[in-house]
Amino acid sequence: MPSAKLCERNPIPSRRRRRKVGVDKENIPPGEILKPLYNLVQDDKLDLKMKEKPNDFNIADFTYVARSTASCQFWEKQSPSFIECVLQTSQKFSSTQGILQLQDLHVDLLNECRKCIKEIVEEKHWSERLQSNLYVATHGLRAATVVLDGDDRKSHDSMIKILYHSLVTVSDRISHIIKIDTVVAICIALYECLGRLLLTLSSEGLEFESINGSFMNFPIPTKSQKMLNCSSIPRHQLFKIGIHSTLAVLKVIFHHKKCGNIEDKTTGKMFGILTDLSYDFTDVMCETISHVCLVWVRVYAGNGAKSLEIISFAKGAHRLLWDAAASEGNNKKAMYLRRAAILALLLKVDDSVDDLPNEIERELLQKCGEPALNWAWKTAATYVQKTEIAVPSLEDSNLQQFHFQIGKVLDDLFLLLPRKTMSYIEYCTYRVLHVGIRPKQNIFEDLLFNLQQETSLGDATLNAIAFVMSLNRNFEAMECG
Repeated sequence: MPSAKLCERNPIPSRRRRRKVGVDKENIPPGEILKPLYNLVQDDKLDLKMKEKPNDFNIADFTYVARSTASCQFWEKQSPSFIECVLQTSQKFSSTQGILQLQDLHVDLLNECRKCIKEIVEEKHWSERLQSNLYVATHGLRAATVVLDGDDRKSHDSMIKILYHSLVTVSDRISHIIKIDTVVAICIALYECLGRLLLTLSSEGLEFESINGSFMNFPIPTKSQKMLNCSSIPRHQLFKIGIHSTLAVLKVIFHHKKCGNIEDKTTGKMFGILTDLSYDFTDVMCETISHVCLVWVRVYAGNGAKSLEIISFAKGAHRLLWDAAASEGNNKKAMYLRRAAILALLLKVDDSVDDLPNEIERELLQKCGEPALNWAWKTAATYVQKTEIAVPSLEDSNLQQFHFQIGKVLDDLFLLLPRKTMSYIEYCTYRVLHVGIRPKQNIFEDLLFNLQQETSLGDATLNAIAFVMSLNRNFEAMECG
């Protein structure tokens, strides 16, 4: 057996040891690698420090964190002026002093960011080192976006893929991340950067447009077929990038909500994108799903997507909103989220959007039609139970609005369903009980009459049908009277 002195003279090389060479991380106590970053997030005196020494404070923090990343050797060689330029360009998302140096090194910077993200994707377990990689790479990617040459399509496409993989990877591991407030700010920063890159495609023959007021102004595709003439990313991949990235950032925001909103007005200042993290959770979730994610899905449906893909996206959006409603303590907001979830399951957005292709719409109705009817009556019943209001109620505007908007969609849906279902009758029963709104189609009365003739139905079902018919007659008599 070799002696201890011999082992000291000839240490066994290892992959882990080689990675540490030149970084001097051995002297950093465990758990201390991200301490400056956490102090940045948690320090109540951040505003005062930034006013006193705005550049030195950010440079020191960034340099310290960068020492523990996959690109540590690159950052050790850079001057403070270059690091300052990267940080300011990332935070302001515009050209700053020293931009020429950033332009000269933007290819190297992009490669180093790729190293950091690659390590995040490949590692199975989340660690402080990965969070350092994510923080440093985000600043680097945002700065590189500003100085990218418009003719350098290869770099544009490469950055789009890097940003996409970053968002999806963090979203998949979000339940294992402790410092969720920091990661929320990082993911929003990545999402904003991805949106800006997608918008640049519009100037080169690709059709995207920005929506004023959408979350981070993320763009949506237009209905034009003139797409992807100059991008190396296949059309179907680009659609998936837009959809998955939006769902990923919303999943991170939802997890932040589950952990408890952190009233921290400093986190967003790391990237200059938010004044605080106290955004309206319900509005962000519902509006982003309805006006961004579902638009991407529907346009993709008209551009050669498979039915199973579209249905999978619809279910994913529905599940995210429904889970968000389950964690919402405010009953009014919970019903608002559930209403958006039902519409997402049916891919219902603005009337200005073209209809879905016939085959996709037919399969969507077969797989999601009856579940949507079930979710609708359960939503209404849950709201009434939790608010303990007397029904029928003509004064509760939330309940009235829910039945007016959802009821119209479900009345039309019922006529298109290939198989008539009791779920629609259940919903109509609750709608009549809650707000006295009866379905306008005569087919409803015919359906009830035909169902009464079914010998296979149990006594409870027949009694329910008779009860609904009597309710309809009573409300009709009240209206005539």
